[in-house]
Amino acid sequence: MPLREFNDRAGRAWRAWDVSAETLHPSTRAEDYMRDFLSGWLAFESVDGTAKCRLTPIPRE
Repeated sequence: MPLREFNDRAGRAWRAWDVSAETLHPSTRAEDYMRDFLSGWLAFESVDGTAKCRLTPIPRE
């Protein structure tokens, strides 16, 4: 997925992109906390930089 920009219902501007575990350094990928993220995730960041979040697993649609 390329970088996408959108506004939420409150009007806040966001950027979103997909991340795959293969792009991580092997030692990071092996960490226990990454277990739920090995199938990849969507990363979200507000355009103003004040908020970030992840969504896993990536929805099919």
